[in-house]
Amino acid sequence: MIYDSLLDVPLDEPGDDGDDRLVPGVEGVSHEPDPGPRFLLSLVGEPDLVVPFRGPLQIRSRGPAVKAMKRALSRAGYVKWHRFDGVFYKGTREALMEFQRDAPGVSVDGVYGPLTHRKLARFYDAYAIEYLLGETVSPEQKKRNAFLAQLMYVYNRRWQVAYSQTRPFDLRRPPSALDCSASGEWAAKWAGIPSPSGYSGYGYGNTDTQIARLRSLGRERDSIRDAEIGDPKFYGRGGDPSHVAYYIGHKEGVARVWSFGSYPAKILDASYRHDSIGVYALLA
Repeated sequence: MIYDSLLDVPLDEPGDDGDDRLVPGVEGVSHEPDPGPRFLLSLVGEPDLVVPFRGPLQIRSRGPAVKAMKRALSRAGYVKWHRFDGVFYKGTREALMEFQRDAPGVSVDGVYGPLTHRKLARFYDAYAIEYLLGETVSPEQKKRNAFLAQLMYVYNRRWQVAYSQTRPFDLRRPPSALDCSASGEWAAKWAGIPSPSGYSGYGYGNTDTQIARLRSLGRERDSIRDAEIGDPKFYGRGGDPSHVAYYIGHKEGVARVWSFGSYPAKILDASYRHDSIGVYALLA
């Protein structure tokens, strides 16, 4: 299954995650300024395998997986950004070894293996994640993969994206702050698919506008077992939606969702809340 390595991420603890009812005047939580990409290598103990592994890669390896790795090395600060190709050169090996020297617990051998991937995964951009999710898929699955890639791009940067209910929300990439519904709107924009809230959703959509539109289109699923990648799952007491998370797949019988109900974004068991309203199809 092409999503297996995404689902290898340990489930996060819900904490206070889960109520995105818009509150006037709430500006969101603050977070530490981004100290630069290399500092992120010193962070240990956080789940970081959120990019499928397509390796090993080494001298003379070729293909889009090499191009994706080189883009990640550049975003990590080890290669000057330029128009990358898909060839693993001597210079690529040197940059990779420099990264390996800085990454705790990784062999400095110039081979891009699973341990190196765990450390570099956080620097993959959405373009690379989308490619690595699957090369030959249906047009609908390609759209869902693009949506999932955007969410995982934010997850990789979750310590640099604040939680905020401010409207209009940040539509730039990477965003500075989002909330649960804004995450889906933002991901839809950059994936090139319709906003879950409809045309007016970009920048302003929320749980109410999302569920209203999806209900009007008759997109409710029978259960989470019928969900497809990217489908929104709504929560709220008394049927009043106060939170939305996005389905990313099943692992060992557990449905998992991507959630940004509090800082930082999390990957959770879909049943972590007991006030589920329902699951809806992201696409027709």
